Amino acid sequence: MLIFEEMCVNLHPNWNLFRLMRQIKTICLLLMAAFAVTSCLKSKEDNTTKYADAAITSFSLGTLNRYVHTTSKSGADSVYRTTLAGASYVFHIDHVQQLIYNTDSLPVDADLKHVLCSVTTKNNGTLVIKDVASDTLRYYSSADSIDFTEPRIFMVWSNDGEGFKEYKVCVNKHKEKENQFVWHQMASSDKLVPLSNLHAYYYEGEIYLTGDNGDVSETYHVDKDGKLTAYDSSSSRLPDGIKKWIGTTSEEIYALSNDNRLMVSRDDGKTWEEDMLDEDASMLPVRDIAFVSYPLYYATNTEYALMVGNRSVEQYPQERIAMVWRKIVDNDPYTPEGIWTYMERSDYNQLALPRLENLSLVAYDDAILAIGGADITPGVVSSRYAQFYVSRDDGITWKQNSSYTFPDGFNTETNSVAMIADDEYNLWLFCGTTGQIWRGRLNKLAWEYVYE
Repeated sequence: MLIFEEMCVNLHPNWNLFRLMRQIKTICLLLMAAFAVTSCLKSKEDNTTKYADAAITSFSLGTLNRYVHTTSKSGADSVYRTTLAGASYVFHIDHVQQLIYNTDSLPVDADLKHVLCSVTTKNNGTLVIKDVASDTLRYYSSADSIDFTEPRIFMVWSNDGEGFKEYKVCVNKHKEKENQFVWHQMASSDKLVPLSNLHAYYYEGEIYLTGDNGDVSETYHVDKDGKLTAYDSSSSRLPDGIKKWIGTTSEEIYALSNDNRLMVSRDDGKTWEEDMLDEDASMLPVRDIAFVSYPLYYATNTEYALMVGNRSVEQYPQERIAMVWRKIVDNDPYTPEGIWTYMERSDYNQLALPRLENLSLVAYDDAILAIGGADITPGVVSSRYAQFYVSRDDGITWKQNSSYTFPDGFNTETNSVAMIADDEYNLWLFCGTTGQIWRGRLNKLAWEYVYE
């Protein structure tokens, strides 16, 4: 560089003046650039828009802890921690009433004391949270857990500082376990004590109960509190040739004839004819018969009828499972009559319905529940009314379910139990011999669901 400068000096006598002019030019260029940057920054600041709108535009929960209570087979209680995806619960924002809430409540065991949430405000407004016990305000941070065991107040200011809005945030959770079944014992009835072969029916919002008192059949009406009142059933007495009512769909009545044929009436019992079977009539149950029918969910104006029961112990002593028959009844005009189908089972099927005495069926919680007394298979020793059997495949398989157990205090000395469900999802048990009456309900069936 020095050599280059010496050469330049030799070539240009006014080299010092040339170098000074070049430095002045550089300084001018720098000043012009600084002025341009300053002008741009000032222009950008002047064009910034401020908004007066204040609102919360979205609200969601993060991952919550859930403390689940369990009971082991030995009866020991334990609690374990798991997690719950809070983001799967939709929160609605009512700007008019200034409410934020979830219609699908969280489980009863969700921990609401330490909750992370994500909140978005309009135009990046400033968001603060009011303390529960004072008027102290603190800035919202998505990294800070919040106690939502009670409603919380969120306040938002617009980014120009002029607009303001306050919201009450309610995180709803259930107060009871959804799959817990709760029983209540009603007043016992002396009218039940002498009755056997009990059966319950639900017709037009009312419960009716029939049973045998020796050789006499008695019928009772049951009110909402379980009180029994004698009912004149002379209009529905068995016609000649019929020994047992079985059940009804909306259009058909079924009964068992004196010679063990399955009969049907399609004119309210005025006339009877033998119903059609896809199997030999010898496979029909002749004792402990229970029946249930319900709408078929995948076909309109169609019902599913299910009949279970047992064959004669004397004729079939080694049989270990109940007989299960089904029928699909299409109530549309000009459709073919349905045929009863025998649901064949092997004695080695571990999920078949056992051969229980005094069977009773009911449709409940999108399933079929079955109960019965002792196993009548010769040589088999079992307890009366020890457990519920649940079928969720229309009678094909029957399993035990932890949600359904007999109530504490249930007297198993009863000789017969009639089970029925009403339109408020109450499950009723009427017990012969002991006179006990029980009413229970699966918690979740009583909840009011809101769809938005």
